[in-house]
Amino acid sequence: MSTTNISHDSICYDSSDELESSQTSNMEIVKINTKNLAGERDKNGRTLIHRASANGNLQTVKILMELDPKLCHLRDNDSLTPLHLAVMKRHTEVTREIISGFPESLEVLTDQGKTVFHLVLEDCRNQNDIVEVLLEQVKKHGKQDLLFKQDRNGNNVAHIAVSDRRLEIVQLLKTSTNDFTKLVNSLNGSGYTALDLHYLNKSHDVIAGKIRKILWKAGACEAVQVQERSSEDSEPSSPEGMTEDETMMDERRNRESNILLVVVGILIATVFAAVAGLPSFFPKENKVASEPFQFGDAVAGDLPIIFYIILCLTVIISISMGYMIKFLYSHLFGHLLQVAMVAIFILYILLAYSMMPKFFVTIGPHHISSFGFMWILTSSIILFGIVFKLLKMKLSSPKSRKAEDEAAAGSSKYSPSLKGVHAVRFRKPTPLNRD
Repeated sequence: MSTTNISHDSICYDSSDELESSQTSNMEIVKINTKNLAGERDKNGRTLIHRASANGNLQTVKILMELDPKLCHLRDNDSLTPLHLAVMKRHTEVTREIISGFPESLEVLTDQGKTVFHLVLEDCRNQNDIVEVLLEQVKKHGKQDLLFKQDRNGNNVAHIAVSDRRLEIVQLLKTSTNDFTKLVNSLNGSGYTALDLHYLNKSHDVIAGKIRKILWKAGACEAVQVQERSSEDSEPSSPEGMTEDETMMDERRNRESNILLVVVGILIATVFAAVAGLPSFFPKENKVASEPFQFGDAVAGDLPIIFYIILCLTVIISISMGYMIKFLYSHLFGHLLQVAMVAIFILYILLAYSMMPKFFVTIGPHHISSFGFMWILTSSIILFGIVFKLLKMKLSSPKSRKAEDEAAAGSSKYSPSLKGVHAVRFRKPTPLNRD
């Protein structure tokens, strides 16, 4: 009989043939020695089954589960069980094995009150596969109440998925949960529902739109509506009647965004048409001036008129391109369209350079070319506009906040007609806290 080596990390056989043959005598020795090692802990407080689960060693986990399924109840120094480690490392088969052999392991929480779902969603990577396995197992073993468990901050799995904009997880929860409406309408530790957290994100891209539609179709409410229904003990209204105001607001924002996009596109096309037509109006302007101009000449309007035309067109297309690139950021194939916008802008620069009359402007000891001077003026105009806008917002914001505070103080009860983002404004926008 060949020797069998058993370490704290894994169970190894000197020959793969012996492992496949599964001889009874060898397996008995393995089980006896494994039982002696099962309770030993390393410096992190992890036992053999902890290490096997974290490493995805399915065979070792199976042997240990046969010896004593309650080994899955052991915690390490971080209060993590073998199932917690398997889930965090995305080992789907080990996760299935542990839950099938010891379903009670699903109900074990960490010291922070976190379930396996909380631990999964802490990872920003794509966790759809392991979440799908967990949802399948909780449904199979009748433990869907686990989805309603809240961590120390009062957040359940729906609160975290919506707040983190995890569209795929929200979709999985909707299709796999028997009472998805009740789940998303639960209040977290700050008194918010999943729909409240969605509004607080203030996102209007494609992902946000899809999450919003899922919540609305499921009959998601804001905390104000949940509290009103609870106090009045009334029957829930239909999703259509409940979300009518939000739908109108969303459609209005989409229309405004589309109109603005069309205007920007028209501006860009107009600028190109104007640049392309410049040679027919100014056929002799593109000449090198014999004497440099002074800065005062530019202020007085003594530079060639084509210079001022190109300056205005450059300001228009720079602002339009900036908005267009920002608008395309969150859309499908947006990055490719952004590259196209940059290429168009470069093309405009080349056209403007070929049309620009060649001269120099003297500013102190420096002689700046006409093209460089045009970009200096363009940057200054745009920067001035940004600073002016920020100052205007800063001056107007105290008045707006004061008006909102007076309106909130004058109302002893939330108005049922305040829905969507308007209702959220009356509450302090506390972010989603998480350990």
